[in-house]
Amino acid sequence: MRRAFWIGRAMVLLVAASLPVAAQNNLTYYGGPVVSNAQIVTVSWGPADSTMQSVLPNFFGAITKSPYWNILSEYSTTGRTGTDGQPGSNQTIFQGSFVNFYQITPSTGGTTLSDAQIG
Repeated sequence: MRRAFWIGRAMVLLVAASLPVAAQNNLTYYGGPVVSNAQIVTVSWGPADSTMQSVLPNFFGAITKSPYWNILSEYSTTGRTGTDGQPGSNQTIFQGSFVNFYQITPSTGGTTLSDAQIG
């Protein structure tokens, strides 16, 4: 599952295998890989913001090493086969890590980018 969200001007992309507690009994594994060691990178667009540069790395560094993150290990695929017969990925979900915080200062005054500009 991928989730992208904004904290101030920083976009955060999380890649994780998680479900709400109420949905756990309805989880169907069809085989294939899971994210076993999530690596989180935050990107801030615009002028430097010292609060985000200090808060986000500390938050994501702590949460990926916390007991909350350890709960994700129940979605490990070690010894599991997909319900549709597809082979499992035989992966264990471990704690994640915070990789880095990047500050991007746009070369234009615009607030949107096209696919062509990104390419």
